[in-house]
Amino acid sequence: MKQSYLLTKAVFVLVITVVVLFISVGHFEATILARGYDSIFQNLSSPQYRLNSSSYNLKSDVDFKLNNYTGVVSLVGQVNLNSLQEHKFKHFVFSGSTDSFLTKGYIAYKAAKNASEASRPATKIFQIHVPSSSSAGILSKGRFDQPRSSSMLTVQFKGLEQNCCVPPDVQLAAGPTYVMEMVNLDGAIYTKSGSLVREFGLEQFFSPSKTSIVSMSDPILTYDSQSGRWFASISDTTEHSIRVAVSQTGNPIGVWKIYNFPFGSQPDNCSDQPFIGASKDKIVITVNNWANNCNWYSDNRPPEFRGVQFTVANKTQILAGSDAVEFRQSESNMNYFSLHTVTALSPSSTLLITTVGDFGHNNLQVFYVDGLLSNLHIGLLTPKIQTSHVPPDGIQPVAAYPSAMQLQERSQVGTGDSRVQSAVWYRGILWVAFNDGCYVNNDTKGRSCIRFIGLNTSTSNIVQDFDVAVFGSSLYYPALSMDKAGNLGVIFGYSSNSLYPSLLISKHLSSDPPNSIEEPQILRLGTSTELSDRYGDYFAASPDPFDGSAIWVAGEYHEQPTWSTYIARLHT
Repeated sequence: MKQSYLLTKAVFVLVITVVVLFISVGHFEATILARGYDSIFQNLSSPQYRLNSSSYNLKSDVDFKLNNYTGVVSLVGQVNLNSLQEHKFKHFVFSGSTDSFLTKGYIAYKAAKNASEASRPATKIFQIHVPSSSSAGILSKGRFDQPRSSSMLTVQFKGLEQNCCVPPDVQLAAGPTYVMEMVNLDGAIYTKSGSLVREFGLEQFFSPSKTSIVSMSDPILTYDSQSGRWFASISDTTEHSIRVAVSQTGNPIGVWKIYNFPFGSQPDNCSDQPFIGASKDKIVITVNNWANNCNWYSDNRPPEFRGVQFTVANKTQILAGSDAVEFRQSESNMNYFSLHTVTALSPSSTLLITTVGDFGHNNLQVFYVDGLLSNLHIGLLTPKIQTSHVPPDGIQPVAAYPSAMQLQERSQVGTGDSRVQSAVWYRGILWVAFNDGCYVNNDTKGRSCIRFIGLNTSTSNIVQDFDVAVFGSSLYYPALSMDKAGNLGVIFGYSSNSLYPSLLISKHLSSDPPNSIEEPQILRLGTSTELSDRYGDYFAASPDPFDGSAIWVAGEYHEQPTWSTYIARLHT
């Protein structure tokens, strides 16, 4: 009887062990599948790749006040992108508009901008050398033909062109099958070989229930590999709110649900640059608030800055296309400027938001937004960096155009302030990029250059912090992303006294020396002077979810007085 009991017990234990092992293996396998983008390259149990605010020595007394569990974001409607038509605008050239540049302290910004060429910032400089454009072949009137295809590039093609507004605010995202582009106020979907599938107007896309014309600005676009969906946001300057669109499948040529996110409580409030980010269970939208009633043309009288604000919403409800979505919203905060969401390429439930302010700041500020929506925790990391500076406007050749004879011609490219332009996190490293002012030894003046900062989120230490510059030339509007091996791919603008606004690409491999990028290659040469007083406001970089070594990039260049965009897939 005892032997029988022991045998039965042994069999029972063996069965339980097998079941537990089977469940554990199944759970681990499901985890591997869910991790998607980075499962091949990282040890999922390694703490160095985790991103959880409770694991870090963060300030907990962050001065962001969250409103109570406030209710719902409203569903505006849905739109079938395949049924939309392209916009038909009349082309015209902007020059010397009365639109004030929106920065936190406009008077201080203007003073710093005026003094920027005479300044000699002591930042760490990595000097690059642009390939000679003469190798592309000289054309008439001093213009250059396009260079031969770069070994970094496998696909390159022309994107959308100006049909209404400046600046273009170039946005690009890559999905499994298509590449999608948004600019002010146009959108397009391409195959990955560069063939145009559909072009459409953003006003119709973001306002499917409106019969009258609405005004919109500052599109933001991303593909979320964690959910396999596309997200887009834009500032609705008619309704004074932010519109957020989410595709209902992984195919962008289909149905999208459109949501309305209100910001600010005063009637003349206007919110711009609505950056959007996503974690496993939350999405976040960040904005700058202004007291200008969305009237950008203000006779050079800068509008009152009303602070930054963000909204965190229930991602599960948005993905389900719910009629109402729960959210929490911060109160406007005057202590920060231009919060930029971080694109997380590794799965995490923590949202990252970063800022370096407008200029003259020596801290990188990284906010960790963690926890359930009903009980959000906000932590702040503030590592020291080299001081940021207002970049001088970019130099370029000056030329006259018959169509612009009556207009006041500009001789420089507007580079704005030093707010964060691009931010990405993957495998424990956060990278940010922005415009900066710097000085190369023996140059005649300070120049616009581009700044890169790398933060190890496991140790909370800055691991790289440097400016990239070209002697006697201007660099501006960097965008970056990472491939599956942690290598950087970057795009940025370039011009000089002899070269019109053009596009350069480069990379920084994880094996490269710190505080450096590889010598750039010309993506697209400009052949025309920029005539408006606005450029950028940002370029785009996006990893290819199906090609682990590929990063898609897009930016603005000039082959005529109005802007054009160019798109490419580079391999790191």
